Amino acid sequence: FSLFVMMTMEWADVARECMAEIWWAWAPFVAFIMITGFIVFNLIIAVVCDAVAVIENKNDLEPDFFGMYSHKRSANESFDPDGLSHHVANEELAVDHLAERISFVLENQKELLATLELLTRDHLTPAQMATLERDHSLRKTLLSRD
Repeated sequence: FSLFVMMTMEWADVARECMAEIWWAWAPFVAFIMITGFIVFNLIIAVVCDAVAVIENKNDLEPDFFGMYSHKRSANESFDPDGLSHHVANEELAVDHLAERISFVLENQKELLATLELLTRDHLTPAQMATLERDHSLRKTLLSRD
């Protein structure tokens, strides 16, 4: 407790109590304050530097979903019907890949919703439970229509 109080710069009362017993008690207080102040200052600088790095590299952090499928044609490249069909095939492959990913995400979302419902059932009142079951049956009928 007293080290935390000292680190938050509320150490005068603790220091006075210690100095009443030992005259050189100011030295550990000063050393501790300097070390913890240096550490906290470095933590703040690290957070600021990390935020600046994230802002500068924002484009690098975003995933490139279409990068492996995109095909840029150069200015001196002539029209090639075979190349066009290859490009269309790549786009169809990209669409299929994204459809698979979307269905995977939707399945995970359904599992998470079911898990959350199971976890919350233990802590619900009967009225809340009835509302939850009504919402669940409504959601089930809406999903079955799709």
